[in-house]
Amino acid sequence: MMLQGQPDRVWTCESLSQAIFSVPQSAALTLERLEGRGLAVPLGGEPPAWRYAAAGEKASPAGELAAAYRANRASVIKHLFAQRVDPVRSLADAFRIRKDR
Repeated sequence: MMLQGQPDRVWTCESLSQAIFSVPQSAALTLERLEGRGLAVPLGGEPPAWRYAAAGEKASPAGELAAAYRANRASVIKHLFAQRVDPVRSLADAFRIRKDR
């Protein structure tokens, strides 16, 4: 959402890490993941830099997430960090035989 909020800004690992209070290595991984998902485009150079690049079908969900975050940050954060349920584990647990105590 940081990149989406400033679509014309050029981001390096260092500048993103400062903006999100993280370490440059984590920011680099984030930028690479965004690139892989088509949400950021690499600009090259030294140091490497990226810019927000979501377009078409990817731009709408990114904008909707940003709007939801502005409207209700706590709910969005809670949802993002909620423990995911593994459907296979849930099925296996349903058939687990337990000893009576």
